Amino acid sequence: MKRILFLVLPIFAIQTYAQDIIINFSGEILETETPVTLDSVKIENLSQDASITIPGDSGFNLTTGEIVTVPMIAEYSIIQVYPNPFHTSANINFYVKDYGKVHIMVSNIAGQLVADWSKQLTSGTHNCNFIPENNGIYLFNIQMDETTLTSKAISLSAGNAKSKILYQHQVQTETHNTMLKTGSNKDFLFTVGDTLKYSGYYADYITYIVNNPSVSTSYTFGLDYQRIKLATHTIEEVADYAVWRTDYYICTGISYAKSLGETADDFAWFVGNSHSLESMWGQGLEPAVQLLNFIITNYENGNFEILSETDSLVTMRSNRPYAEYFNYPMLDVTLEEFESCLWGHIVILFDRIDLDFVYHIEGNSIMYSLSIRE
Repeated sequence: MKRILFLVLPIFAIQTYAQDIIINFSGEILETETPVTLDSVKIENLSQDASITIPGDSGFNLTTGEIVTVPMIAEYSIIQVYPNPFHTSANINFYVKDYGKVHIMVSNIAGQLVADWSKQLTSGTHNCNFIPENNGIYLFNIQMDETTLTSKAISLSAGNAKSKILYQHQVQTETHNTMLKTGSNKDFLFTVGDTLKYSGYYADYITYIVNNPSVSTSYTFGLDYQRIKLATHTIEEVADYAVWRTDYYICTGISYAKSLGETADDFAWFVGNSHSLESMWGQGLEPAVQLLNFIITNYENGNFEILSETDSLVTMRSNRPYAEYFNYPMLDVTLEEFESCLWGHIVILFDRIDLDFVYHIEGNSIMYSLSIRE
């Protein structure tokens, strides 16, 4: 089970960044459902091989390459709701003049109360997060002493089974009434349609999100301990496996199958049903994940990583380290035929021990999901 993390980042300066795509994050520990401010977030552009790590209390402007932080509101009569419109969740910034009770109420366009929250807060700027049940227009009402602040925002997508308000933190920045720029990375390139990976870190917790952003968005990471620790391999293990022998065996088998009028998929079926992973039966997902990691990282340039994991589902990503060997067909076997057989026979092997394995090739990467069949 996992949670989601958000980074606080205001779109209050909407006039200035009208066309900019700004992403922000925050975190919640799954076991206790406790909101936390992340230690850091690593943002990777998988499409353009670029990355940047930002502080956990900051956001990032993908359009300009600038790190941004939440402004502190100096006026008692201002409430900020951002982004607006928003996807998944919206941040609520407000200023408390004196210590006292603050009551936040959110209603839908029909006037029905969908979420409320109250707490004694100290003087200063505070931040909450609103996650809606449905899309539509929402009205925000904050009551403090004899003062009432109001605002409205549009949700473009549903974010939760039930609307809720989560307190995030008190903003600890210098006084500003516009978005604060704290740095930039001109080497971080982004084009709408690129695939980004976000890694959220808090103490010993970590979680990941992969998507293709096209609008300003707040992300929530469910923080959980990473259960599976990917193994590294000894020189003896690598030598014993001898990846080139396996590749040659697969290519030889495909070539022979083709000489008989069969296909690479036919050979995959033969191999998948001629071997067994019975020792992994009932052992959960970790042995299967370690096998996939072993296959990829035995190549000199192999890279394999876990993107997300629960007790019943793990998503992963790797490169295609064997692709360079097929600049010229090996035994008249193409890269596509090799991959069809390699991953196809693993699908069969995992299926026989009640694991569902799905892979999808995207450019130079492979995305995998592995789940326990119910």
